[in-house]
Amino acid sequence: MPLERNYIEENLTLLTDCDNSEDFVAIAIMVRDGVGYHSGLVICLKEHFYFFHYTGRKVEMQLLEELPADLYIKKLTIFEPSKVEYIKAFCEILEEEAHPIYGWIFTDSFYTGDGTYYSEQGVPDITTCVGFCINVIRGALYNNEVYIATDEWDDTTLDDLQHNFTENITAQLAFLGEIDPARLAVITERSFKRIMPSELTSSGFFEQLPIKKNNIDPVNPIVTDIILGRHIAS
Repeated sequence: MPLERNYIEENLTLLTDCDNSEDFVAIAIMVRDGVGYHSGLVICLKEHFYFFHYTGRKVEMQLLEELPADLYIKKLTIFEPSKVEYIKAFCEILEEEAHPIYGWIFTDSFYTGDGTYYSEQGVPDITTCVGFCINVIRGALYNNEVYIATDEWDDTTLDDLQHNFTENITAQLAFLGEIDPARLAVITERSFKRIMPSELTSSGFFEQLPIKKNNIDPVNPIVTDIILGRHIAS
């Protein structure tokens, strides 16, 4: 059954409007001029808010003593409140141990409990803020269950970006020397893609895993329209 717009509006909230009396983990989207441009996770634990994200340079956890006015969240109902303290501890390990390189690569990957990056295709930890969140969420799930079926996105999602970035990342992968050259072409063909912050936010409205692109596609334009509409009205 399609999600109603009213339901999406009610559950897509500014962090400044959130109650901190119950522990939760949420997908967060930072907004500029009514457009989501960066993803992270918000952890609410013992009445404190923390923002955990990959900046593009480093992984960091921030205690939010002042709540930013441009941060929307969608609570993740796949995580019970009783698991939030464990997830925060997991994120603290990742803050020390995870060192991604920025790039538009999505594979079957996640972080293990000790902060080790694991890729089923043997790809180095090259990711975006969105990909990082997906890997963290999957790492926190029981048996590292797949959160989003990232293989359903393809390289057409990159069409609006600079045309030469793919060549740059391919050269970077080869330079790292961490991939068998015989598989590099296959990985390049299948793994270069972009999942938008609004798409990650839209995934938070689903509980049945893995979340499919055809689940997210009808919700994503509603999420982006709600965020833009609130910006215009403010």
